[in-house]
Amino acid sequence: MKKNLAILTVFLFSFAFLSVVVGIIEIGLMVLDTEIIANSDPKVMAGLIAEELVSAAIVLIISPFTSAIGLIILLFNKYRARWYFWTCLIFTLPYVFFFPIGTIVFSITWFYLLYKKREFNNNHPVNVAT
Repeated sequence: MKKNLAILTVFLFSFAFLSVVVGIIEIGLMVLDTEIIANSDPKVMAGLIAEELVSAAIVLIISPFTSAIGLIILLFNKYRARWYFWTCLIFTLPYVFFFPIGTIVFSITWFYLLYKKREFNNNHPVNVAT
């Protein structure tokens, strides 16, 4: 159960990255669309781009709130694997730019993870041959 909560936490933290991927895919699909002509009116093109990026924008707007849920899970979950530590650090990095909620989540997450770093490193001891 603890590992499943860790996976859920990483998924919730990854929403900022997910929105970028969704945006790139949507723009790529728009470029491949044969109905759009390159010589179209700039206002029409701007409207089409805006339509394509709506779902990415929704994910981006929701992501600070999902990361706050992920932070709560992280704080109460006792799972301490090295991969969990590093993925949480990496996936919360973009939230420093989502002021104020994302920045608060970023600060608390990084402080907590760096404060508890030894617990995450000691979970998987390495056997040293003597």
